[in-house]
Amino acid sequence: MSDNATMIHRTVSQMVERLTEAGKGKRAGMLTPWATAMLAKLRRAAGTSPCESADVWEVTIGALSEELTKWERGKAEFAVHTALTLFGVHQQGSHESISKNGVGFGKAVKSIVLPDLTNEPGVRRRFNALVTTLEFKELANHARGLVQLMRTRGLGFDYPKFAVELYRYQLSSEQRDYVRMSWGRDFYAPNKDGQNENLKEDKK
Repeated sequence: MSDNATMIHRTVSQMVERLTEAGKGKRAGMLTPWATAMLAKLRRAAGTSPCESADVWEVTIGALSEELTKWERGKAEFAVHTALTLFGVHQQGSHESISKNGVGFGKAVKSIVLPDLTNEPGVRRRFNALVTTLEFKELANHARGLVQLMRTRGLGFDYPKFAVELYRYQLSSEQRDYVRMSWGRDFYAPNKDGQNENLKEDKK
C-alpha cells in the first residue's frame, strides 16, 4: 500500500471509530452527541463534492495529513469525503459500527441478493452500472443506492478499504480497472455452500 493510501486508510479508520463511539451515563449504548450530530451532517452531504460541504470538513478534508502528496491530495479528499458521507447514510439507525474489517464492497453487494436471490436482477443491474461507469460522481451515486439497500438488510463492509479503493479509482485507468475487477470478482465469485459468509458474520 502506498504512503498516501496508508494515510487515507488510517484517516477513515480513525473517523469511523470516532463516529461510532458509545456515549456514557444516560447515553450508554447510544452514540455520543457529537457523533450523532456529525453523522447527520455526513448524510446531508452525501452526493455533494467536498467543496460544497464545509459542515463535514472536520472529519473529511481537515482530517487528512499534510504529508499527502500535493498533486494527489484532491483525489484523496474526494475519496475520504465520498466514503464517509456514504458511511453516514449507512450508519443511520445503528448504534454499532457497520464498517466490517475485511469485508470487501463487492462481497457486501453480493450479500444483498443472498440467500433468496429474488432481488438479484435489480441488484446486478445496479452493480454493473457502478463498475462500468468512468465518472467518479456517477460511481458515488450508484454506490449510495447500493449502500441504502445494505442498510435495510443490516449488512456492512470495510469502509477504510473502500476509501483507498475510491482513491485508486481516480489515479489512472489501470488503477480504476484494478478496483473494478476486484469488486467484480467478489460479487461474482461462487460460494461453496450457496450461502454468504459476510451475511453469516454480520448475524453473530
